[in-house]
Amino acid sequence: MNSFIFYSVIALWLLQIPIIFFLVVMIRSLNVVYMQAMSNAGIREGGELPAFEGTSMTTGRRITRNSLAGRPTLIGFVAPGCKRCKAMLPHWNAAYDKYKDQVNFILIGYGNEAKFQAMLKTHPVQGELLPGKELFELLRSKLAAFAYYADADGRVRRKGLCENMEDLRSLLDADALDQGRPEPGTKLAGSVPVTTAG
Repeated sequence: MNSFIFYSVIALWLLQIPIIFFLVVMIRSLNVVYMQAMSNAGIREGGELPAFEGTSMTTGRRITRNSLAGRPTLIGFVAPGCKRCKAMLPHWNAAYDKYKDQVNFILIGYGNEAKFQAMLKTHPVQGELLPGKELFELLRSKLAAFAYYADADGRVRRKGLCENMEDLRSLLDADALDQGRPEPGTKLAGSVPVTTAG
């Protein structure tokens, strides 16, 4: 009798391992579906960025939608307590270092200035950082570690997660930037705006 109970307990534990594995896989799959659904929210591709303004915590500059005109802009969304955001920042900084002469880099922060000041001590940010729940909501982001890539006229051309360099390169169309092919409408120093043939 004792051996029957012993083997029954072992069998039950062995049955639980695939069930636990299945549950973990299902939860991860639901998270991916949720993230994709949320990344489809917000300003639609082709839609215009709304007028906004804020003061950058990193440079002290007053940033408005109009002050960004003439160059494409990557607008990322972060939160000080977001682990994915903090993991993304080194990639953001590397992209900034490489493309800062071609693209404006703006981070919109969901949270208060004190929390961002604390975050900046351990996770420096290149480009502009505009904190404020209101800006986050005005630009209709539902996620952190998410970004819009807007052309020189303020129209969203691409959007999606920006958790790593691959995501950022995709949003920036880095291959085109690397080959010196800026977005249509971009004003480069000493040149006229690039337009599409048509």
